[in-house]
Amino acid sequence: MTTRYPLHQSPLYCLRSRKRLARDVIGMPLACLEALANGVDNYRPAVRYTGNKQRSVNVPRPPLRDVQGRLGNLLNRIELAPYMHSGCRGRSYVSNALAHAGAIRVAKLDLQQFFPSITRDRIWHFFVHTMKCSRDVSALLARLCTHQGSVPIGSRVSQVLAFHVARPMLDELQRFAASEGIAFTCYVDDLSFSGAGATQAFLTAAKAIVRAHGFRPHRDISYGPGEERRITGVLMDPAGPRVPTMNLAQIELSRVAWMSAADDMESLRKLSRLMGQLAAASAIEPRFKSQLRLLQPGFLRLKALIPTQGQRPQTRERGSGFHLRPRRLSYQRAKRSRAAGSQSRLPPQAA
Repeated sequence: MTTRYPLHQSPLYCLRSRKRLARDVIGMPLACLEALANGVDNYRPAVRYTGNKQRSVNVPRPPLRDVQGRLGNLLNRIELAPYMHSGCRGRSYVSNALAHAGAIRVAKLDLQQFFPSITRDRIWHFFVHTMKCSRDVSALLARLCTHQGSVPIGSRVSQVLAFHVARPMLDELQRFAASEGIAFTCYVDDLSFSGAGATQAFLTAAKAIVRAHGFRPHRDISYGPGEERRITGVLMDPAGPRVPTMNLAQIELSRVAWMSAADDMESLRKLSRLMGQLAAASAIEPRFKSQLRLLQPGFLRLKALIPTQGQRPQTRERGSGFHLRPRRLSYQRAKRSRAAGSQSRLPPQAA
């Protein structure tokens, strides 16, 4: 289980030296890290699917992928706000929806172009003003974590970094909601509110807070008593959470497509998609788990028949020729390193 600590105990907190960032935090020579930050061929385009939605993403190539993964791990160790349900073990889009079960009213809105809004400039300000890093360290970190001026969809650091950059806005929304007796949760860019005061008027005030922080609200909706609510892809009714009708239709279409597959390779591909949809449905309604279990023997049989085709194609990525040294990332290691460099500096209270 990941150990979380206050922000001021992070190895990234109060970093004043690029050389120390490279050597003690990343485990890479500074020259290599700088070259990586200035690279022009660090990403490859790819396509990912969420349900039936197709999304273009930019996937970092190694070793930048590993550097971003390490930074993401460190940022993920910082204590999360209780309203956060994404990027946290034991929480999900389902727990986000369940947090509003039984509420009289529910209101929600999402943030338009959320990841493109997490710009290099915003990231630099986060590392300078919140993490108390020096300006040159912050500039290097911002270059390492962005592609074409903002965090890329497809990077392991993007989601957690976006949360920390947007946290001042989210914290203000939490305080405002609490003052009105309203529960607030966040799942990536979906903001949900519930309680007697979660009306359209409340949403108008919440959107004003979002705009004041430089973000753009998008697609707001409020549900009154007795209305069916859809929260982060989960239908909520008095009987409990349910899988949306559209998702059920997609499962049946995938089932028909799998049963009409022309050969074993196509069958494996379509069965994998069906099982993924059933796994998502079972997180909402446990009755789908039995269907998933029934399909597993056939899936394993197909994988055994065509092991190479059944695996994701392996592509050799050309990197810098340098591999990150395995190292344990801990606050105590970074603390000792900082103390050796400056005995007089004491970490201020967490922002």
